[in-house]
Amino acid sequence: LLVPAEQQEDIFTSQTSNEFQQTDNMGNDWNESKDNVIAMPTISEEEKQRMMDSEPGPDIGDDEELLSAGDTVTDLDSPPMTEQVANERNTKAESDDGCAADVRDAEESCSDEASVGVGGGDGMSLIIRGAQVVNDDSVFFADVIVQDGVIRNVGPSLEIPADAEIVEAAGKMLFPAGIDAYTYFTALDSADDLATSCKAAVAGGTATVIDVVSPKAGESLTSSLSRVKDGLSSSLCNVGFSVSALMKVDSVRKEMEKVVAEGVNSFIIDVEGDDILEHCRTLGVLARILPENRTIVPYLEKKILELGITGPEGFLQSRPEELESERVSKLCVLSQLSNCPVSILSVSSAESVSAMERARCSGALAHVEIASAAVVSNGTHYFNKCLKHAAAHMTEVPLRTEGCNKLVSALASQPLAVCTSGHRAVSSGNRTSARDFTTMPKGTVGVEERMCAVWEKAVRTGRIDPMRFVAVTSTNAAKMFNLYPKKGRIAVGADADLVLWDASGRWKLSSAERQSSVDISIYEGMTVHALVTIVGGQIVWKDGKIQEAKGTFVPLLPQSPYLFSVVQQRDKVFVIEFKLFLSTTRFSGGDHKPPATRVRNPPGGRSTGFW
Repeated sequence: LLVPAEQQEDIFTSQTSNEFQQTDNMGNDWNESKDNVIAMPTISEEEKQRMMDSEPGPDIGDDEELLSAGDTVTDLDSPPMTEQVANERNTKAESDDGCAADVRDAEESCSDEASVGVGGGDGMSLIIRGAQVVNDDSVFFADVIVQDGVIRNVGPSLEIPADAEIVEAAGKMLFPAGIDAYTYFTALDSADDLATSCKAAVAGGTATVIDVVSPKAGESLTSSLSRVKDGLSSSLCNVGFSVSALMKVDSVRKEMEKVVAEGVNSFIIDVEGDDILEHCRTLGVLARILPENRTIVPYLEKKILELGITGPEGFLQSRPEELESERVSKLCVLSQLSNCPVSILSVSSAESVSAMERARCSGALAHVEIASAAVVSNGTHYFNKCLKHAAAHMTEVPLRTEGCNKLVSALASQPLAVCTSGHRAVSSGNRTSARDFTTMPKGTVGVEERMCAVWEKAVRTGRIDPMRFVAVTSTNAAKMFNLYPKKGRIAVGADADLVLWDASGRWKLSSAERQSSVDISIYEGMTVHALVTIVGGQIVWKDGKIQEAKGTFVPLLPQSPYLFSVVQQRDKVFVIEFKLFLSTTRFSGGDHKPPATRVRNPPGGRSTGFW
C-alpha cells in the first residue's frame, strides 16, 4: 500500500506520540525502545538549563498545579470514573499498600535481626549534624540519621526526624567506631572485670572487641566459650570471640568445628606443621599465631638466668629480633603451602615486617596485626631502673629498641593491616612480686588508648591519612572477621556504631582519668580525641562520661570473602594445573618399555643391528 510522503510523516508522528504515552510498555523490546529514543525531539539549550535549575518548564503555567508523586493522574480523553470503578480501585490500592507494608515490615525485621548492637530496636532516633564523614575510601560532609540501631540516612541537610536527639558535629570528624580485634577482657588473671574493660573501650572510641577465650586447665573449647558468653550481661559494647586452641590433643579439631557453629571464625594456635592450617582452611577460619619460637626461647631464657639477669631486660634479651623474623618467615611459608590465611599477632619487629612483605610478594596469605604498644613505645624501657616502670612494658612479644617507623609503614601499606591493643589489665604488684622475668605476667592495657595512639603517631605525623586511619582501626578488622559492611562503614543499612572525633584533642589522659583500674600505663599523657561514642544507635560515651547500656554477643561467621576468595580461586587453579600435568605426563613417553630394535655401539663407531 503506497502512502503519500506528507501522510507518512503524520503517521510517524502520531505513532511516536502514542509510544511515549504507553510508558508501561517501554523497555520491553530493545528495537522499539531504540526507535523511540531516535525519534525524540531535540531539547533546546534553554530547556536543558531550566531542567538543571529545577525551574518550571514551558508546559507548566503560573496558574497550573504541580503534581506530587502520590497524586492520582487520569487520562483527559477517558470517560469520567464511575463510583463503582472508583471503589474497586481504592480497594485494590489499599490491598496493594497492605502487601507492600508487609514486605517492608519483613525486610526491616530481617535487617533488625541481622543487625547486632547495643540498644538496637528501641525506637530511638538520633541525628549527627554537619560532620565530616570519613570511611576507609571516602571523605564527605553529611548528616547521619540513626534509628533502631541502624543508619537510616546519610546526606547533606537532612530533615530532622520527630523526637530525634541531635548531636552537633560541625568541625568534627565522624568515623565508624573502632574494632579492637585482640583483647583479653575475660582473662582469669585480669585486674579489671568485663564491665570496666568495656567502659575503657567505648571511652576510646571502640564499639566492638574480639576477645580471646582462654580455656582453663582441663576445660574444653566449647565449655570455655559458654562460660564467657554467660558473663556478657555486664558489657557495654559488642563482643565477639577468638578461641585459644594451643593444647595438642586429638579432640581439639572436633571441638573447633563445634565452636565455629557457635559464632567463632578465628583460633589462636601453635603451628609446628601445616596440618592444623589445612584444618583451619577447611573450616573457613582465620589462624592467628604469635611469632615466638617456643623451642628456642626456653633455652635462651635459661642462658639469661644463668648470667644473673632476672629483670624485664631479660625478657627482651631472650627473644632476639632475628628469632622473631625467622618465625614469621616460617609461618608465611606454611601459609603458602597450606593455602590458608594466617594473621601474625602483636608484631613489634621491623625485621618481622620486612620478612612478611617479602613473603607476601611470593604469594603468602599472611596478614599483620601491629601492637599499639609498639607504635608508641620501645624496648629501651626494659632497662629502666624502676622495676615498676620497666615491668609495665612486658607485652606478649617484646617491644624493640627501634623500628617504630617500620611498623607504621606496615599499617600504611599492607592491605588488611590492623592495629590491636592486646588489652590485658595486669596490676604492677603481680609483676614486681614475680621471681624473675620468666614468671612475670605479660600484657598491658590499651583498648582505651589504641585509636588515639595511631592518630598521634601515624596521622598527625603525616604517615597515613584519616581514611587509612579508619581502615587500620576499624574497617580492615571488620573485613577480616566477616563483619563488613554491617560494621566498619558509615552507610545506609550499616550498624550505628560511630565515634565523633576531635582531630585536635582536648585533654591528656592520666591514670586518674583512665577507666581501667591499673595503676600504671605505658600510654601516660596520651591526647584524648573521642568525644562521643555510639554503640548500636545509643550514646554510651559523651563529654567524658559513661552512659549505661547493655552489650551483646556478636557472632562471627566463617569464610570471610576478604580472606577466602583468593583461597578458593587458588584451589581451582591448582586442580586445573594438576589435571594438565596428568594429561601431559600421559603423552610424554612415560612407559619405558625396551624397543624392539636394540642398539649397540662397538669400538670405533656407532652401528645398529639386530641381536
